[in-house]
Amino acid sequence: LSLVPFITLIIGIVLASGYLPFQNILTMSNKPGMQSLMIFLICLVNIFLNYILIPNLGINGASIATSLSTVSSVFILKLFVKTQLNLRI
Repeated sequence: LSLVPFITLIIGIVLASGYLPFQNILTMSNKPGMQSLMIFLICLVNIFLNYILIPNLGINGASIATSLSTVSSVFILKLFVKTQLNLRI
């Protein structure tokens, strides 16, 4: 049933939704290299979590991994914005 993975993805997006509009703040602050690094790290988190969760949980593991990486993007974003722009978001 595809409803469970769908709901899992929606939960991840809802949890991160307050920060998703800020995902491009580094590019807008003339730091495109840092933006690329941030996206690369988020992608690595997603790949790592998929590698761990898919063998045991299948499609549910993939949706959990993607949701967790979306939520982790909030913390990665906050870290990058604090260190690069000296701002709290």
